Amino acid sequence: MSVTDNLTPAVTKAGKGDADLNPDYASFCAHYNTVAMPARPRKPKDKNQIESELGLFFRWLRPSLVGKAFRSLPELREYTRKAAERYNSRVQRRTGQSRVQRLEEEKPHLLSLPPTPYEICEWRTARPHPDCHIQVRKNFYSVPYALRGKQVEVRIASATVEIFFRGERVATHRLRASNEQGRYATNPGHYPEAQKALLETVPGALRRKAAEAGPLTEQVVKDLFALGNHPLRYLRRVQGILALLREVTAQELEEAIATFRRLGEALPKPSMLLDAVRQSRALREEAAPIARRDNRFLRGTMPASSRHGSLPEGALETHEPITRTQGDCSWP
Repeated sequence: MSVTDNLTPAVTKAGKGDADLNPDYASFCAHYNTVAMPARPRKPKDKNQIESELGLFFRWLRPSLVGKAFRSLPELREYTRKAAERYNSRVQRRTGQSRVQRLEEEKPHLLSLPPTPYEICEWRTARPHPDCHIQVRKNFYSVPYALRGKQVEVRIASATVEIFFRGERVATHRLRASNEQGRYATNPGHYPEAQKALLETVPGALRRKAAEAGPLTEQVVKDLFALGNHPLRYLRRVQGILALLREVTAQELEEAIATFRRLGEALPKPSMLLDAVRQSRALREEAAPIARRDNRFLRGTMPASSRHGSLPEGALETHEPITRTQGDCSWP
């Protein structure tokens, strides 16, 4: 049992009703197999003896610091450590023993410390999404599918993420680095059976279909499945690329992918591939001959009669001058 004065670390939020207790402090006490007992207000006798002992130590140390200069903090710490060793080795008049001797007598009655020190962590609450993941610091971690829609507690340590439901740990993941965003940490066992089958069969079937189209199409599909931080993140793009085979041939699709690779685009979108195929088809098609109608305003053979009158036979071919008489208002 440990008595703590002003036990503020055990409370995260105090109000008029019940206070919100800090679960991290409870984990700390459980880790060291102890119980925290807050000191009573206005009762100094409940306080730990460390306060009086520290006062005695600093009164004993202060005269030795007169006239000394320390050039760094590690130097001051080393001096204080050696002074504490001398202080604890001094024999007390009341007991006839030093503090070190008394500690050696009490050690057999003390509980052993855990093999690892307690790690300070952060607690949050979350509600799993229908895809069996929760978001923690802009990344996603899976939980068992039975907890979808229920509130869980999340313990964030320096290297791990632990997920609890009603005090029981249900999942543990490695914490993603702070410079990573949108990454998924997925345990396939957290998915229902139908979804696990989907993750296993769909990518394989799409890879086989892409291999039938050609090596470049197969490579694009493999890269998309490998690039996604979620197993099926780029599933729609893969399906869109393979759906182009209904409108274009496998050879045209391979040529379009090769063109984008030369341009530095290794993972083109389906719309980009379709536009490239259409442009390639337009360049291969021969231009249709232009059919022109007879136009009497162009040089060449004209019909003998027109809507506004008639021209003399062979007038345009021989360039004969056309004269106009006075009073003639019609155009030849």
